[in-house]
Amino acid sequence: MKRVTVLLHRFLATSNTPQGLTAVLAGALLVLSPLLVQAQPTLDGDIDGDDEYIQLAEWTQGDTGFGDHGMNALYGYQDGNTLYVAIVGEAEDNGNAFLLFIDVSSQSGIAPGDSLPGTTDGLSPLDGYGDTDGGATHDFETDFGVRISSSDDGSTPGAFVSIADYRSLNDDDNAPETFLEGSLTNGQMIADGTEVTFDDAPFDGTSIAYDDVDVLSNVTTEAAEFAIPLSALGASSGDTFKLFALYTSGSGNFLSANTLPEIPGQGGNNLGSPGTVDFSSSNFPEDQHTDANPLPVELASFDARRDGENVVLDWKTASETNNAGFAVQHAVGSGDFEQIGWVKGAGTTTEAQTYRFTTENLSAGPHRFRLKQEDLDGSSSLSEVVEVTVRPDGPVAIRGVAPNPVRGTATLRFTARESGNVTVSLYDVLGRKVETLHQGRVSGGQPAQVTLNASSLSSGIYFLRVEGRSFTRTKRITVAQ
Repeated sequence: MKRVTVLLHRFLATSNTPQGLTAVLAGALLVLSPLLVQAQPTLDGDIDGDDEYIQLAEWTQGDTGFGDHGMNALYGYQDGNTLYVAIVGEAEDNGNAFLLFIDVSSQSGIAPGDSLPGTTDGLSPLDGYGDTDGGATHDFETDFGVRISSSDDGSTPGAFVSIADYRSLNDDDNAPETFLEGSLTNGQMIADGTEVTFDDAPFDGTSIAYDDVDVLSNVTTEAAEFAIPLSALGASSGDTFKLFALYTSGSGNFLSANTLPEIPGQGGNNLGSPGTVDFSSSNFPEDQHTDANPLPVELASFDARRDGENVVLDWKTASETNNAGFAVQHAVGSGDFEQIGWVKGAGTTTEAQTYRFTTENLSAGPHRFRLKQEDLDGSSSLSEVVEVTVRPDGPVAIRGVAPNPVRGTATLRFTARESGNVTVSLYDVLGRKVETLHQGRVSGGQPAQVTLNASSLSSGIYFLRVEGRSFTRTKRITVAQ
């Protein structure tokens, strides 16, 4: 029996707002969970090969307003323990910065429509983006901010990193608490894709990697990439996250229209001084983010076990949201998957659920199974694949000849329980051998097939005999020319 632990994710639903997909991506709602077992992105400043990431937003308008620098795309992922975010882009070596703002559904920070307070301490993500008199205004609650600004010491590209917590403001200057990597001088890290890990509470365990490229037009998959433990955000696997990424000048005097999600029709523009930008106003599209939903289905386990010629599938969910149910899919060997059953889901529940499905009278050989979890809104996602090999009850299992009657060619499929030499011969109705179709070794438990060409045979009854060291089986066929 093979045990597999799986988590499912739901694809982002399309918004019904007039802005369509832009409205869906705006604010970058993450309803993310892993599709692969224990899979995690590799933090190396490059998303190439990190198939776990889900693209949340993309810049499509060409000119960013900052020359050949800025952001191309925003990606996110969470595995129930850690939030991963990647900003694909190039920050330039004069201090220009990627700014990322995060809303955690279970936390309480700066309310929508309120100016985000800034500092002048050189540390905050809002240093230059705003000051103690107020910064830009978002249309979603903001709990955390991250700043990754590029710099150059003359020899090796570096990046300045800081994280701010807007849930708890300092009483003296109304500024957000800022946490830096204590072991790095002034928060500096090398911008060559090297992973750096924070060791200061509460963000200890947070890792960041940034791979600097000379200009944005040369960027393909290079990114500012980081992973924050959910515990550092006060979050759990059931939380959702809204993200908003911005690009700003090193001085902080100008905010680029190069935002993720993008604002339609803003290519080549700067939005102006950050303190004057109100993303919650009518100057920007409505619904810059989608409504949050909890993690849709958390599949805690998915097991398959053989019971004679049957296979029993068992799976458990830790929680469900709008779960219509599971389509059970089956494939023989390396063949295509086909749906063989449906198991109704529990809808929305925070309690663990247990499910079972039994497939009967399977042919000998390997069989693969997976679940297609479907939501009430029609969105779906696939589980991992589990595989079970059904062994013949006797020394050999013959699946028959198809087609029968034979008018041209036909295929005999069989599976021997043990590896060994097998001979397949064709006999006429008088017991005379007409032809030896196969003579050689076959692998135990693996399906084998032999092709019969009946084009030169006369119409009538024939017998296919399958012989091994400890067995002989015969199948009757009819040739109809």
